[in-house]
Amino acid sequence: MPISCPLAIRSPSYQEFKALDYCKVMPQAFCTHNCLGPLADEFVYKADFAARLRESGLDTQIEVPVYVTFDTFEKRYVLDAVVGKCGVYELKVARALTPEHEMQLLNYLYLLDIERGKLINFRTDRVECQFVNSGTTRSQRQSFAIDGIRWCDESPLRRLCIDILRDWGTGLSLPLYYQALTHLLGGEERVVKQVPMNRDGLPLGRQRFHVLSNRSAFEVTALLNGHRQYEQNLRKLLRHSPFEAIHWINISLKEVRFVTVV
Repeated sequence: MPISCPLAIRSPSYQEFKALDYCKVMPQAFCTHNCLGPLADEFVYKADFAARLRESGLDTQIEVPVYVTFDTFEKRYVLDAVVGKCGVYELKVARALTPEHEMQLLNYLYLLDIERGKLINFRTDRVECQFVNSGTTRSQRQSFAIDGIRWCDESPLRRLCIDILRDWGTGLSLPLYYQALTHLLGGEERVVKQVPMNRDGLPLGRQRFHVLSNRSAFEVTALLNGHRQYEQNLRKLLRHSPFEAIHWINISLKEVRFVTVV
């Protein structure tokens, strides 16, 4: 299977997850925070939190691996805590929860094809928490439209990208797609290069690119809007590089757009 987990985790209904969370899980999170305060390390919170959940009779697994594979590529993620084989919790020790934390948990929910999970932050004076809902299934994310009218490239890049997305679905972490494509196109040593930049003959140092050939590079984004501005910015970058084109892939939930910027 392209995405696998040794623990069978099912998707809880809204009412089931609400009952588990409010009545059983969060009381133990508050106890952990009251006992340890806001200054402990994450692994300390994780150990105490898991112990309290188990003492209360809840099946609790920590550091649960999730494997993502395609051809010879493999990536391993780790879930902080799974309670009752349905409640996925991501534990943080941050000044505040951020959109990046939300996207991390959303990536896990998409990988597991389950609807909801929760962030818990122990670093604040009071426990900070946030529900995260996926709102879409893997089958829906595998059924995306393709806009490739402006694509001009004969390399395997487009085919590989479409095959990966048909396998995993859209919406996953952008670095995951980058890592898979980089691996399948020859690995970091072959693909990721520091390329010399210049303005009218003035050397400007080296810029990191994902290189497709001596004449082109590629870029992967997940923009919801601002496509025209981003293309203009790619063109500015391209103008000062040794490349003739940047092949740009934008992955949104329902559409994958392939554009060659020259």
